[in-house]
Amino acid sequence: FEKSDYIVYDNAGVCLIEDITAKKFDYWDSERLCYVLRPISSSSSMVFVPVDNEKLTKKMRRIMSKEEIDTILDNVRTRCIIWENDRRRRMEHFKEILSAKNQQDMLLLASCIYAKKKKLSSSDEMILKETERFVNEEFAFSLKLSTGQVAEYIQAKLYQ
Repeated sequence: FEKSDYIVYDNAGVCLIEDITAKKFDYWDSERLCYVLRPISSSSSMVFVPVDNEKLTKKMRRIMSKEEIDTILDNVRTRCIIWENDRRRRMEHFKEILSAKNQQDMLLLASCIYAKKKKLSSSDEMILKETERFVNEEFAFSLKLSTGQVAEYIQAKLYQ
């Protein structure tokens, strides 16, 4: 990754790589080269990711292109996640999907929850909102849409 790239980083979502510079924090033994990330959803926040920390840098990925998004939507059309009736197991599975940050799996998760919309528990609602936040932010950024237009775009692609 390079300075001025936009990327997706873990829970921070879409971020600008504002700088790549040496940083020293009290809990580090020495100065380390870091990606300085600025989340687009919170311009006052900054995230520092040490370049040499593979565990953290693996959580960084490039923004998907329109073509990649459309391919994911095509794939989602023919798949589904089976609803788990046991709430505890369902939450474990949903949280695994959310923590992996795989857009295709998150779209499958959202469509699974939408299908059950009439009787959602508060934890299902929370998972749905978090899933929508991740999907909407990246799709809106990549497709140059407002977050409100993302749902319309997804619906049009899934039901064309």
